[in-house]
Amino acid sequence: MQSFIWIRLELRLSTGWRLPGMVWAIFAEQPQLVHELVVGGAVSGVLIPLFSEIATDDRRLARAFTSLLVSVGIALIGVVLILVLLAESVVAIAAPGLPESTREIAVTMTRLTFPAVLFLGLSAVVAARLYARDRYAGPA
Repeated sequence: MQSFIWIRLELRLSTGWRLPGMVWAIFAEQPQLVHELVVGGAVSGVLIPLFSEIATDDRRLARAFTSLLVSVGIALIGVVLILVLLAESVVAIAAPGLPESTREIAVTMTRLTFPAVLFLGLSAVVAARLYARDRYAGPA
């Protein structure tokens, strides 16, 4: 999955942008890209096995889940704040050569969509707990 994201990012950087309508592609994909890079691998590689190992002990599972949910939430709030502050740089890297008016729209919309990283990350932790308990209807 991550190689696919890098291919999309590489294609985006190499092709450039010609239309203001492309602004949607810039800001709509950024939160998903950050989520995949920051949280995506941790869910399948760490959280699901961890929760599966302690799934028989409800108290221990609840404590681990709550601790991780709070920790991930606090960390992702920090990540989101940094990304919102660096939105101009992110847009400049993701879409070099945008006209000034289009770039301003892209930066504003990117700042509005970056908080989605927080909610994507928290939902990934909740989904990992459900997967560990063999409950697949919730995440679906």
